Parts: sequence; C-alpha cells; structure tokens
Amino acid sequence: MEFPRRKVVFPRPGLSFHTLFPLLLLLLFLPFWLTGGNGGPLTQLYEVFGLSRQGFIREHRYWQLVTHSLLHGNFLHWMTNAWILYYFGGRIRHLFGEGQVARIAISSLIFGGIFHLLFQGKTPLVGASGIAIGLFVALCTVSPESRMAPLPVSAKNLRNGFLIASLLLLMLRPELRIPGFHQFGQYLIDTGGSSLFQMGHACHLGGALAGWLSVRKYLRRPITLAQLQRERAKREEDEKRVA
Repeated sequence: MEFPRRKVVFPRPGLSFHTLFPLLLLLLFLPFWLTGGNGGPLTQLYEVFGLSRQGFIREHRYWQLVTHSLLHGNFLHWMTNAWILYYFGGRIRHLFGEGQVARIAISSLIFGGIFHLLFQGKTPLVGASGIAIGLFVALCTVSPESRMAPLPVSAKNLRNGFLIASLLLLMLRPELRIPGFHQFGQYLIDTGGSSLFQMGHACHLGGALAGWLSVRKYLRRPITLAQLQRERAKREEDEKRVA
C-alpha cells in the first residue's frame, strides 16, 4: 500500500505548552548536567523528586508523581523528549487547541507514573517520556491514515507497533516473573542486552494508553487524511488572504 507524500510541517513557535515546557525541562536539567550528573551534588534531588515506589508509598513523597517529569538523566534524554513535545504537541494544538494538549499531557503524566509504580517502581523514574509518548500516540490516533515521515508506514501501524513493543519489553522484565518471558529477559541481560531494561517501558505504555484514550474520548471518530488535507488547504488559503 502506498501512502501519499507530503511536506513535513513543523509547528510554529509561540507562548504555549509545546514550546515552553521543553525549555523549562532544559533549565531544570542544566544545573544537574553542569555539576557532574550522577554522582554530583544534585544527585540527591533526583532521589527526592524522581518517582519510585519507595519514595511515593513508603516515604509519602506524593509530589513525585508530577515532579519526575521535570528531571532528565542526560542530554539525549532531554533532547528526545523535547523534540517530541514540541512537534507532536504543536500539531495537536494546531488541530484542537491548547486545552486538548493540556488534557492529554496531564492524563499521560498520571497514567505513566501509575504504570511505573505498579510494574517498575523499584527503579527511580525521571523524564517527561510519559507525556511525550502520550502526545505521539494521540496524534497517530487522530490521523491513523497519515504516513509518519520519513517512515513508510501509516500512523496507525506505527502506533500499534509501539504499543506492542512496549508491552513485550515490559513483560520481559525478570522481576515480573511472567512464565516464559522472564527467562528470555534474563537471557538478554546475561548476553549484553541489559540496556533494553534501563528504559521506562511501563511509563511509556501508560502514557501511550492515556494518549489513545484521551483522543478516543474527545473525538467521535478518527479524522481521515482527506479531512486533514482539506482543512490544511483552507488554512493556507486563509493565510494568503490575510497576507
């Protein structure tokens, strides 16, 4: 099946969540990075504000459910989440407005945090990955027929592939003791694949489900590619008239 080629349109900068939140994350990350990262004087802040079962349940640090999204482990971690927040958040804002972006972001943050506590809570979680993945999945759900350039696959297949991969990687975690899966997961760790389990797959899965459910709740049916093309053509025509 061939998908129509179209120009990749980046959202415009402005005073909105998709531009200001990534900058806030950078400002909060820079002191940690400049003081040496892990092992530096600010490491303890990550223990206080990162999300873990120990901190949230036993030490009653309930703010961790929100504050974990403000911290990042390294520059690549921040940059990846910042780009996803900017691009996909901007596209959703362009389609539905700032309110819908906020609803998806909040629900993805909470769902991602809860999933982490349930399935990976022994390891502290930092990063806005839950929000970023929620916005990504939401946009894929809004326009399932679109091709997510530069990948030659539909948004629907890309979304489903990500959900399945996140679920499988989560099930492979040895500490979950899922028959058949945990043995293979331990084999991957023993053969040098431990990096696969250093990511917050539970958070990703929770954020993705929240993004999907948010869009399904507020939309009666998915928007087709043809509808988006007509709306984009109309907006471009209106902009030409204003200019």
